[in-house]
Amino acid sequence: PVSGIALETTDWRGVSAALLVWLAFLAMVPLMRFFGFALAFALLAGFVTRVVYSRSPRFCLLAATLLPLGFYGVFTLLLQVNLPRGSLTGF
Repeated sequence: PVSGIALETTDWRGVSAALLVWLAFLAMVPLMRFFGFALAFALLAGFVTRVVYSRSPRFCLLAATLLPLGFYGVFTLLLQVNLPRGSLTGF
Protein backbone atom coordinates (compact mmCIF):
# COMPACT_ATOMS: atom_id res chain seq x y z
CA PRO A 1 0.00 0.00 0.00
CA VAL A 2 1.09 3.51 -0.85
CA SER A 3 -0.09 6.08 1.71
CA GLY A 4 -2.63 3.60 2.99
CA ILE A 5 -4.27 3.05 -0.43
CA ALA A 6 -4.07 -0.43 -1.90
CA LEU A 7 -3.33 -0.53 -5.63
CA GLU A 8 -6.04 -3.14 -6.12
CA THR A 9 -8.73 -0.65 -5.11
CA THR A 10 -7.60 2.08 -7.49
CA ASP A 11 -10.18 2.71 -10.18
CA TRP A 12 -7.81 3.09 -13.12
CA ARG A 13 -10.68 3.59 -15.55
CA GLY A 14 -11.86 6.54 -13.49
CA VAL A 15 -8.33 7.89 -13.24
CA SER A 16 -7.89 7.68 -17.02
CA ALA A 17 -11.27 9.36 -17.60
CA ALA A 18 -10.32 12.21 -15.27
CA LEU A 19 -6.97 12.56 -17.02
CA LEU A 20 -8.69 12.65 -20.43
CA VAL A 21 -11.02 15.41 -19.25
CA TRP A 22 -8.08 17.47 -17.96
CA LEU A 23 -6.15 16.99 -21.20
CA ALA A 24 -9.22 18.01 -23.22
CA PHE A 25 -9.62 21.09 -21.01
CA LEU A 26 -5.95 21.97 -21.54
CA ALA A 27 -6.50 21.68 -25.30
CA MET A 28 -9.59 23.91 -25.04
CA VAL A 29 -7.66 26.82 -23.52
CA PRO A 30 -5.53 27.63 -26.61
CA LEU A 31 -8.48 26.85 -28.90
CA MET A 32 -10.44 29.68 -27.24
CA ARG A 33 -8.00 32.18 -28.69
CA PHE A 34 -8.91 31.18 -32.24
CA PHE A 35 -12.45 29.83 -31.97
CA GLY A 36 -13.80 31.69 -28.95
CA PHE A 37 -15.29 30.29 -25.77
CA ALA A 38 -18.56 29.08 -27.28
CA LEU A 39 -17.07 26.90 -30.00
CA ALA A 40 -14.15 25.66 -27.88
CA PHE A 41 -16.54 24.75 -25.05
CA ALA A 42 -18.86 23.02 -27.52
CA LEU A 43 -15.93 20.90 -28.73
CA LEU A 44 -14.98 20.11 -25.13
CA ALA A 45 -18.55 19.13 -24.20
CA GLY A 46 -18.92 16.98 -27.32
CA PHE A 47 -15.58 15.25 -26.70
CA VAL A 48 -16.23 14.55 -23.04
CA THR A 49 -19.76 13.24 -23.57
CA ARG A 50 -18.74 11.05 -26.51
CA VAL A 51 -15.28 9.78 -25.58
CA VAL A 52 -15.33 9.76 -21.79
CA TYR A 53 -18.99 8.93 -21.14
CA SER A 54 -19.69 6.99 -24.39
CA ARG A 55 -22.98 8.75 -25.05
CA SER A 56 -24.81 8.68 -28.36
CA PRO A 57 -23.90 11.19 -31.08
CA ARG A 58 -27.34 12.75 -30.68
CA PHE A 59 -26.77 13.35 -26.97
CA CYS A 60 -23.28 14.75 -27.67
CA LEU A 61 -24.66 17.19 -30.21
CA LEU A 62 -27.34 18.26 -27.75
CA ALA A 63 -24.77 18.76 -24.98
CA ALA A 64 -22.39 20.60 -27.34
CA THR A 65 -25.23 22.95 -28.27
CA LEU A 66 -27.01 23.55 -24.97
CA LEU A 67 -24.05 23.84 -22.59
CA PRO A 68 -22.36 26.77 -24.40
CA LEU A 69 -25.76 28.47 -24.76
CA GLY A 70 -26.33 28.04 -21.04
CA PHE A 71 -22.92 29.49 -20.20
CA TYR A 72 -23.56 32.38 -22.57
CA GLY A 73 -26.91 33.05 -20.93
CA VAL A 74 -25.53 33.00 -17.41
CA PHE A 75 -22.29 34.90 -17.96
CA THR A 76 -23.09 37.32 -20.77
CA LEU A 77 -26.77 38.05 -20.19
CA LEU A 78 -27.18 37.68 -16.42
CA LEU A 79 -23.75 38.54 -15.06
CA GLN A 80 -22.76 40.88 -17.94
CA VAL A 81 -19.32 39.28 -18.24
CA ASN A 82 -17.88 39.00 -21.74
CA LEU A 83 -16.69 35.55 -22.70
CA PRO A 84 -13.56 35.25 -24.89
CA ARG A 85 -14.17 35.78 -28.60
CA GLY A 86 -12.19 33.93 -31.24
CA SER A 87 -9.88 35.66 -33.66
CA LEU A 88 -11.01 33.34 -36.49
CA THR A 89 -14.74 33.15 -35.73
CA GLY A 90 -15.55 36.47 -34.05
CA PHE A 91 -17.82 34.82 -31.48
